Amino acid sequence: MGNRPHFCFCNTSTSFYKSPYEKFADGTVKCIEDEIPFEIPESWEWVRLGNISNHNTGKTLDKGRNTGILREYITTSNLYWGFFELDELRKMPIKEDELDRFTAVKGDLLICEGGEAGRSAIWDKDNSICFQNHIHRVRFFANIRSLYVYFFLRKIYFTGEINKYRKGVGIQSLSGDSLSSILLPLPPLAEQYRIVSEIERLFSVIDLIEENNRSLEQIIRQAKSKVLDLAIHGKLVPQDPNDEPASVLLERIKAEQKTKKQTADNSHYPFEIPDSWVWMTGNECFVPMETKKPIGEKFGYIDINAIDNKKHIISEIKYLNVLEAPSRASRHVNSGDTLFSMVRPYLENIAFVDDKYSNCIASTGFFVCKPTQILFPKYLYYLMTSKYVIDGLNAFMKGDNSPSINNENITSYRFPIPPLSEQKRIVNQIEAIFKTLDSIQNNL
Repeated sequence: MGNRPHFCFCNTSTSFYKSPYEKFADGTVKCIEDEIPFEIPESWEWVRLGNISNHNTGKTLDKGRNTGILREYITTSNLYWGFFELDELRKMPIKEDELDRFTAVKGDLLICEGGEAGRSAIWDKDNSICFQNHIHRVRFFANIRSLYVYFFLRKIYFTGEINKYRKGVGIQSLSGDSLSSILLPLPPLAEQYRIVSEIERLFSVIDLIEENNRSLEQIIRQAKSKVLDLAIHGKLVPQDPNDEPASVLLERIKAEQKTKKQTADNSHYPFEIPDSWVWMTGNECFVPMETKKPIGEKFGYIDINAIDNKKHIISEIKYLNVLEAPSRASRHVNSGDTLFSMVRPYLENIAFVDDKYSNCIASTGFFVCKPTQILFPKYLYYLMTSKYVIDGLNAFMKGDNSPSINNENITSYRFPIPPLSEQKRIVNQIEAIFKTLDSIQNNL
C-alpha cells in the first residue's frame, strides 16, 4: 500500500487541513486527485503556490506622470536564475503609499512573468529594492522556506513541467493566476531546511566538478599544445640515424621533377632543429591549390561553419544545389589536405580532410595545405595546429572588421620538416598521447 496523496488548500500561515477537494472563490468545488503527479510521504502536503504566499506584480512605468520619489528598480533583465545583475539600475517615480506593493525585501521570491517565464531568484540582500511590472513578487507565509520553493520552480522549469501553467502563443507568459495555481509538494518546515541544505551541498559538489573540469580542459589544451611544440622542435621522439635526412629526400624529389632547388632562406632560423631536418617555405612543401567549380546537381561545401575549431575537425558540411553555389565555393580538396582559415585565424578553424570529405569544395576563406611527397599528411595537419604556426601567421593579420591573412603569408612561412619516417613516428606518438588525454577528460 503506497503513501496516500495529501492536499492542502487553506490560506493560513500556521495550519493545514487534508481534503481532496478545492474550493474556489466563486464557490465551486472540484476534486483534483487527477492533478497529483506522484505520491508523497505522510507528513507532506500538496499545496497551491497561491495558498502559501501573498503575490504582487511590480509597478508599470508611467512616462506621462512624474509623481513620487525617484527610486531604483529592477526589471526582468536584471533577474537571472538564482541571482540579480545590479550594475546599471534605472529609476522611476514611486509614491510613498506604493512602496509596500512594489518593493521586495529579504526573502521574497521574484519571478519573471514573460520572456523566460518562470525564471526566479530570491532577494537575499538586507536593503529593499523596487521592481517593475513583468516581475511577480511572492512572499511566503510562516513555515515556508523560500529556497525550497525556488528549487521546486527551477526543477519544473528545466523539466518543462512549467509549460502547462504558461499562456500565450509564440511568446508565453506566466500570469499571477497561473502562478498561484502551481501545485507543489510541501514537506514540514524542518525537512524543507534539510532538503535545501542537501541540494546546496550537492550543487556545490557539481560546481566543484565543473570548475575542475574547466581547469582540466585548460590543462589538457596546454598539454596538447606542449606536445605539438616538442614535436615540431624534434624533441618528441628519438632521432634515428638510419632515417633518410629530409634534405636528401628533397634533393631527390627536385631531381625527379627536374626543377631548380628552392630552399628556404636559412639566414635566420626561428629555432634549432635536428641535423636531419630542414626548413622549408610553404611554396616548397605544399602542392599549389586547385580551383574547382561545382558541377552536377549538388555538391559538398565546406565553409567556416563546418569546422569544429575546438576539435579541429570538419563537423558538418552543407550540400548545396550547384545553381545556388556561392562565388567563394572554388577550393578543391582531397583526402589528406589540411584546411587553414585565413579569416580570423586566431579562431583556429583548422581541420584535416579525411576520405569522407574528399572531392568536396571549400570556401576561398581557407588555404588548402596540400602536402608534397616530403610531407606525411597527418604531420602537416599537426604542424598547422601548432602554436608556432598559428601564432606566427596571426602576426600577419590585417583589417579591422574581419582581420585576415593572405596566401603569401602561408606560402612564404617557414616550416620545420623532419625525415618522412620520423614524421610518421611523431604522428603516432602525438595520437597516442592525445588519446590518453582525451580519455582522462571523458572519464571525468
